[in-house]
Amino acid sequence: MLTLNIGGERTIQVSRSVLTRVKDSALEAMFSGRHTLKTVNQNIFVDRDSEPFSKMISYLRNGLKYAEIEDKEKR
Repeated sequence: MLTLNIGGERTIQVSRSVLTRVKDSALEAMFSGRHTLKTVNQNIFVDRDSEPFSKMISYLRNGLKYAEIEDKEKR
């Protein structure tokens, strides 16, 4: 299990297998062990906006399917 610091805004835990699920993707290359990763307070720092990155991780965790997203404005 890896702990990622996303843009200094959010910390998430995710398995390396989720991050490397899509062959030849930027994430697969980044977390395959071929690159040195920047760490901040023992967490891997990913310089991306936290909200879209978190949605992408959810997509990968859900077997490359989008999770149902509730429209908050319709409540």
